[in-house]
Amino acid sequence: RVGLRPARDSIVFDNIKITRLNKISTADASFKYRINTTGWPVGLNITDPAARMVFVSDRFCEMTGYAREELIGRTGEMLTVPEMHEAWRESHRSREAGQAESHALMLKRKDGQTLHVWISPKPQFDADGNYLGSLNVVLDVTDRRRAEDKARSHLEQLAHVARVASMGEMAWPVGHRD
Repeated sequence: RVGLRPARDSIVFDNIKITRLNKISTADASFKYRINTTGWPVGLNITDPAARMVFVSDRFCEMTGYAREELIGRTGEMLTVPEMHEAWRESHRSREAGQAESHALMLKRKDGQTLHVWISPKPQFDADGNYLGSLNVVLDVTDRRRAEDKARSHLEQLAHVARVASMGEMAWPVGHRD
């Protein structure tokens, strides 16, 4: 298990260097981090053992419509549509157990729009096997999902037309007997 590797003023989280800017609170040991994610097509968040976000990338904020300050310290469940809250909780329990299954999830943007995402989590553990949190790569698949839904709808319409046409072909000889 690969985990956080402390350095003097930064940590390396699965080969991603994260530089500590300043400590927010001694009580919860949360930190603000700087990470170069400029131009990444995916969102990134890092959570602590209680699943609270301690880092969110600019792209993640853009995807969800929330400001960084609105997300830090909150769990991803706040973003999850209500019908997927239990799936979100199960995913968090799996990460604590060291399982990292990529999965689809539906989020609710700040403006109320539904956001379809594919999440690839990477749970992190210290040398003693204690769960430290998770590095989560979040891919917005909303446009892809819409295209798939549209294609599915077109296929259903085509199948209906084919059924109607086939019924017409079967009925044609009945109405056209000599």
